[in-house]
Amino acid sequence: MIDAFKLKSRGMDMACIMEYKNIESKGKNILLFNHGFVGHKITPHRMIVNLSHELVEEYDLTVVRFDFIGSGDSDGDYRNMTIMGEVDDSLNVVEYLRNNHKIDKLMILGYSMGGCIASLTASKANPDALLLWSAVSSPYKNFKYLLGEKLFEEGESGSDVDFLGDMVSSNFFTELKQINPIKELKNFKNSIYIIHGDKDEDVLPENALVYLNATGDTKQYYVKNAGHTYDSREFQRDLFDKTKEYIKEIIKGE
Repeated sequence: MIDAFKLKSRGMDMACIMEYKNIESKGKNILLFNHGFVGHKITPHRMIVNLSHELVEEYDLTVVRFDFIGSGDSDGDYRNMTIMGEVDDSLNVVEYLRNNHKIDKLMILGYSMGGCIASLTASKANPDALLLWSAVSSPYKNFKYLLGEKLFEEGESGSDVDFLGDMVSSNFFTELKQINPIKELKNFKNSIYIIHGDKDEDVLPENALVYLNATGDTKQYYVKNAGHTYDSREFQRDLFDKTKEYIKEIIKGE
């Protein structure tokens, strides 16, 4: 079953999807998904959609995914895409879920920049578990590398920049030096699982090590030969299977 709904955040409407097996299981065990940079709630290859179908069918899980303000089907535009703004969006979804459902387990999954946002959200919202797919660990360093020196300097100087057809606002750049998900995660004491493609050329695999070295109850797995968007069914199957194993452990309290 799928519910589509909207939530207010930063004075605008966010488009949200909740998938669940039946009324009895709705909202009991929840996985909340945070998408990545200039991304959306579907992800490349419909990965989160396909994983959601499996989790709902096999584990009676409720999966919630949404578009940050300025992304996908939500209100706004890319001028609204800032990391701390998206943390606010994510926290607003967590608040809605806790106010409207009797939750046994709440897990947050973040992909790419969404991993940074999920980490910052987890440090404030304290879910039962945090899952990181190919996660950004140092926004300033990561985006300087991803965008390249020229575009990054334009953004820092106050210009909007065209990144592969998506306009990234100068607002995005103004806060990057102050954001440190690793430092904030020191306040998070629950379980963490880190998955990264070992051939990721966008968010380098060293980011996974940064998270691993800075956190306590943490598991890590590398998808062999996978890049940032897991561009084969084999890579996606490996990613899904490891994610599902971990979620099953969290649900069962292992």
